Amino acid sequence: MFGDTRVRQALTLGIDRKGIMDAKLGPYGELAISDFSPVFRWAINNELRPYPYDPDRARELLKAAGWQDTNGDGILDKDGTPFTFAMMYDVGNARAPTPPR
Repeated sequence: MFGDTRVRQALTLGIDRKGIMDAKLGPYGELAISDFSPVFRWAINNELRPYPYDPDRARELLKAAGWQDTNGDGILDKDGTPFTFAMMYDVGNARAPTPPR
């Protein structure tokens, strides 16, 4: 499902990354605009701009990529496959958000 550029863009647009960053890091955070950490400034294309938080556009992109809630259960699916995945991240970091339960 992540092979489609529209899906990757939708995930980025559908998460309030700046809101999360601001809540956890305050003025010390910097929104990533590529797969390089902002620490590696020399490797970043400064012409790039971060994607905004735009859940409506995210829904449009997912629909264009063929992901829809065909059975009304609240989960997008495509060709019988639900759009679900597991996300793993560092929970030992005091600055990392607490995982949902």
